[in-house]
Amino acid sequence: LSPVCLGSLRRAASSRSEKLAEEQRKKLEDDMKIAAQKAKEERLETERKAEDELKIVQEDARLAEEQREKAALELKMKLREEKRKMQEQLLARKEEAEKARIESEKQVREELEKLAFCSTSKKELEEEETT
Repeated sequence: LSPVCLGSLRRAASSRSEKLAEEQRKKLEDDMKIAAQKAKEERLETERKAEDELKIVQEDARLAEEQREKAALELKMKLREEKRKMQEQLLARKEEAEKARIESEKQVREELEKLAFCSTSKKELEEEETT
């Protein structure tokens, strides 16, 4: 082969190599863009899932707090009701005790009056007998 032909072949081979290298570079850039886009989409999807899970956990925590508050309120109301009932029972017992005290005092007064009457009657009888 002639040197001109060889040079021409070399330039053609070099040009073809450059074209192949450029195509490979472009393909590599495209592959990198696709991989970067996929990575971005995966990251966004992971973030979205994490946000969804966080919302679920926060909602569960909110519901648990509501349940705790409801239970505390129910317990408070139950304790108030029990306290009210105990106060009513105490008041009823006090009233019964007061009635019993009044009745007892009345009976004591009646007994004292009977004794006083008997004593007066006995003195009167004795005075009559002595006269």
